[in-house]
Amino acid sequence: MSETYLVSQMVKLIEQCYKENAIVSYKLKELAEREKILNAQISSFTTSLGYIDPDFDMRMIKKDYDTAKLLRQKPFNKNLSYLISQVFKQNNYWRNLYSITLDAIKIDRELLSTSRIEITMPHQCAIGNALRKLYKQGIIERQEKYLHCKIKKRGMFDTSEWRLKQIEKEG
Repeated sequence: MSETYLVSQMVKLIEQCYKENAIVSYKLKELAEREKILNAQISSFTTSLGYIDPDFDMRMIKKDYDTAKLLRQKPFNKNLSYLISQVFKQNNYWRNLYSITLDAIKIDRELLSTSRIEITMPHQCAIGNALRKLYKQGIIERQEKYLHCKIKKRGMFDTSEWRLKQIEKEG
């Protein structure tokens, strides 16, 4: 009994794989044909442009449409300055880069505090660049945090804590 059930399940899985393989093969052929057409058009237009303006630099266009640049996804959906302001609005005490990034991801993805979040290097780099810009503008302040003498100091972001600049009252 269980063997026939297992056989029928395996047959269904094999049929699904064959179907998906056929669809993907067809789409790949379509994309290959489309790529040939586009390459022919690019070649034709480049040649025509070369006759019209021989001094035109094609590297500018190629650089703007680099595949890696086009396919790269932004680590955050919302504006980084907005996310950082929301993080500090929640609680404005001295925080390190990791905790700021963690809370910014939670706000950006609108997650609950109990959700498990993976912080990647692009997330930290994006937040770090935004913190550096806000620090230069005088919006946030930075302090060195205490590290044990055996811990290696590896740059400004590993040894710093950040918070919104306190408004000084005149009086």
